[in-house]
Amino acid sequence: AGLDSFYRYSIDPIVAKYNLSFVDVRQGNGDYVPDFNGANGKVYRYIAPVAGIKQGSYAPVQILVTPKKQQLINLGVEYAIDKNTLFKTEIATSNNDVNTLSVKNNGDDRGWAGKFQLTNTKMLRAAKQLQLSTSLDYEYVQQKFKPLERLRGIEFTRDWGLALASVPIAVDENIVKAKVGLRNKNNHTVSYQLINYNRSDKYNGFQNTVLHAANWKGWQINNQFVITNYTSLNEKGSFLRPLLDLSKQFKKLNNWKAGVQYALEQNITRFKATDTLVPLAFSFDSYSVYFKSDENKRNKHAITFFTRSDKYPVGKNLIRGDRSYNLNLQTELLANPKRQFYLNTTFRKLKVYNALVSKQKEDETILGRAEYVMNEWKGLLTGNVLYEVGAGQEQRRDFAYLEVPAGTGQYAWIDYNSDGVQELNEFELAAFPDQAKFIRILTPTNEF
Repeated sequence: AGLDSFYRYSIDPIVAKYNLSFVDVRQGNGDYVPDFNGANGKVYRYIAPVAGIKQGSYAPVQILVTPKKQQLINLGVEYAIDKNTLFKTEIATSNNDVNTLSVKNNGDDRGWAGKFQLTNTKMLRAAKQLQLSTSLDYEYVQQKFKPLERLRGIEFTRDWGLALASVPIAVDENIVKAKVGLRNKNNHTVSYQLINYNRSDKYNGFQNTVLHAANWKGWQINNQFVITNYTSLNEKGSFLRPLLDLSKQFKKLNNWKAGVQYALEQNITRFKATDTLVPLAFSFDSYSVYFKSDENKRNKHAITFFTRSDKYPVGKNLIRGDRSYNLNLQTELLANPKRQFYLNTTFRKLKVYNALVSKQKEDETILGRAEYVMNEWKGLLTGNVLYEVGAGQEQRRDFAYLEVPAGTGQYAWIDYNSDGVQELNEFELAAFPDQAKFIRILTPTNEF
């Protein structure tokens, strides 16, 4: 069937019959887009679908909020098998009714989840206090289970190469985890962990993690190596994340610490059908050098220089697009409880190597924040001074003028073209109180 009708903005009072409100339904779900034509208020313009696919992100609808009910019961049990072995289990069930006024599909409100963990700690060499730790975990989450709070960490989907969705996709999840680690009396540790993550939507992934930490003659070593391999219905890929950190604290320099760090994140996800990279594939590496004062003192200082290079997906390969050079300075003067000072500033220079793949532009930016806090006469007089400076993107704001009782506003409307229509360029600061009949309302948007 073809187009039957659509709404169009009009300033003619004879043909204008409707007063509509539009709702953001996300790109591809609506037939309207904002039309910035200078009118006072928000105006939307119709865009016809292309090949049956909607091109807009707004719709003239009103979303009804249904009465909901959510209940959760949780039971946890710990049992010490012996002095070195511990068994933990946790079972939960949820009852999530998205519309208590409806009896439709009431049978799918109940969901279940469970977690089982077995840990063991064993002393291998008492003289060196060499300790072996092992653990085995299994976790199951049913698709219909609805937790009260976030169940996964904020980086969980990214760690497993999953697309970030504003509304998480409900699936059955099975997670099996095995871990083994060694630790001695000097807190020299090494561990290995293997995780299998399986979902009912044909996703299956394996994650290998090696962690190493040591303190040798004042040198502190913190290394990690994580690689994740996964496959889904239409994609396959890997996520590589090594991190190497080496630092040393110098007692002769008032315990200042100097260190270097290297980090790499490389996500290579390909379409199975074409073996080409998905648009969300990425890779970046960074090198850092830092100097920090003693963290146990009230006054703290730090200076860090780091450079980061980004690669972008082009066909079957990742192409280097740009590199940034960054210098960060931090200071906290907290020794005097009555007067404290905070400073954090970053200087950044961006170099673009390939303008065809990088969306960035070469520039130099500065971000800074300085704050002075005072507290005198046991709190009788308090105050602070804050100064911030920044260069970069700012969230775009829409504004409109709202009529209020005369004398309570700030702006006056002057109909320059005598068309009887309020336009944004026709509002000015009122010269007299009786003309101040409008206020300006600012609303944030999702654009920058």
